[in-house]
Amino acid sequence: MPINTRVRRWRKRLWWFAIGSLGLLGIGLTSIAINVYKRIPEITAPARSPGCCTVPTDRNLPHKVLRLTTQDKVQLACWYMPSRNRAAIIVLHGEGGNRLAMLPHVKMLVKAGYGVLACDRRAHGESTGDYRSWGWLEVDDVGTMLAYVRQQPDIDRDRIGILGFSMGGQVALRASAKFDDLRAIVADGASAAVSADLFPPQNPGQWPRFIADWLNDRMTDWFLAQRLQVSAPTSVVSALSQQSKHPILFISTGQTGRGRELQQVGWYYSVAIAPKQLWEIPDVGHGEGLAKHPAEYAKRVLDFFANALLKA
Repeated sequence: MPINTRVRRWRKRLWWFAIGSLGLLGIGLTSIAINVYKRIPEITAPARSPGCCTVPTDRNLPHKVLRLTTQDKVQLACWYMPSRNRAAIIVLHGEGGNRLAMLPHVKMLVKAGYGVLACDRRAHGESTGDYRSWGWLEVDDVGTMLAYVRQQPDIDRDRIGILGFSMGGQVALRASAKFDDLRAIVADGASAAVSADLFPPQNPGQWPRFIADWLNDRMTDWFLAQRLQVSAPTSVVSALSQQSKHPILFISTGQTGRGRELQQVGWYYSVAIAPKQLWEIPDVGHGEGLAKHPAEYAKRVLDFFANALLKA
């Protein structure tokens, strides 16, 4: 067979291979876009729970029931437990939950003498709000909570910390870069805010999953921005590079999916500026640290806050 004929055949095969590859890529991208588009109403729908949160009276926690008004007029349903040591902790729950889910953490902190402000996040529990925002709009909500705590006569404004779980942990980390009054940050199982937060592949085998996750999250960023009519916020990674004054305790669990939470939180820890600590609990699931290791969890968290907020 003449060389020119073979070259033409190979060129033709390469052409059809390229066309086929682009076609498959287009189908894949379209499929991801459709799935994300369908999912956006689900992840932004309010997680209402009227009457969800029994007041913590039955757990011997003296408290105030209150509502705080955010900058955009959302009403946050909250409890405030007064302080006995002049320090206070803002507590943020995870996605789809409410402040009731954080009662074990609240009880742990109140028992140690801390004042605690625990609110249903916007469009969660008994708080108002048209949309859940994937944490995007909630950094400013932390500012509203912080303003309330600063005004309490039992609190020294230099002794305020924050503890967030899962999506609440993501919000806490981003808020720490904006509000200098947050003097100590505990982020338990912090999630990603935007596609830029995804941890990089550790080996070649992780690249296909990383690319798929990045495309999914990048499209989620775009559709969510359209839904909320806002720009995508500062990433957690960027916030951590800006927050360099106050200590952070990162907590991560084993979870499922080849330890993805361990890798995500480990990535946050690696980019954060000292002072910082990392506690990995690979033998428990997402959010189970306090339930499965109550003594060690309490000691680590309370020691961390004591060192950051109660000394001097």
